Amino acid sequence: MQAQRLIQALTLESPVGIFYAATDSYNIIVNKAWIQITGITKDIANNGLWTEAIHPDDKELFLINWQQSILTNKPFRSEHRFCSTDGKNVWVLMQAIPEQDPDTEDVERYIG
Repeated sequence: MQAQRLIQALTLESPVGIFYAATDSYNIIVNKAWIQITGITKDIANNGLWTEAIHPDDKELFLINWQQSILTNKPFRSEHRFCSTDGKNVWVLMQAIPEQDPDTEDVERYIG
């Protein structure tokens, strides 16, 4: 239990933005740094609307690459902009790896 609390504290308090996303892209959990970096509210992230905050010029390529990673169970990497709720654009380097079920090897989530 102590190790679990330590991991949770590190994840929540890390200065690096961390997310945990279902492969359907709708169920995403984010830490405080992710919210601060992107300027996107927790409600937007948790309600599956986080891709709507990707800059229009970057969104099509982002979605193509994200879906390709999900279909192939491969790691994801993207440099793109988020349009934060305060009107600012922020560049991010987003990286994620698939989390596989140890029994079936199916990918259900990505950690980034």
